[in-house]
Amino acid sequence: MNIRSKHGFNLYELMVAVAILSLGLVVIYESFLTVANATTGLPYYLKTQFVMDEMIWEQETLLRENGYLFPENVEGSLTLNNKELRWVRGIKLLDSSQGLYSVSMIFDWTASGKSLRNSRTVYVRR
Repeated sequence: MNIRSKHGFNLYELMVAVAILSLGLVVIYESFLTVANATTGLPYYLKTQFVMDEMIWEQETLLRENGYLFPENVEGSLTLNNKELRWVRGIKLLDSSQGLYSVSMIFDWTASGKSLRNSRTVYVRR
């Protein structure tokens, strides 16, 4: 009976272990890049959400004070953290007898070479 003591890994075991570890590292790296790419514009998305709410609330206040809004499309730009964001506000009269309006806001900007957009539409009544 020949009992051989094993004091380490042979070459095949070492190659299999390295292959499994490298595959795991590639999967983790790809996951990291996917998450980083998906969250690139998130800070601006959250900030534009607050700005859109403010601009829409202004229009609701004008409607309550004046009793009407002028249907229009207005464009402008806003700088947040040294990045220029373009916005468009659209107002449409949906039903004049009930004073129902549609107010929409769109923000566009570029982050890491991608064009990003945040939009919101609300319906307001006098």
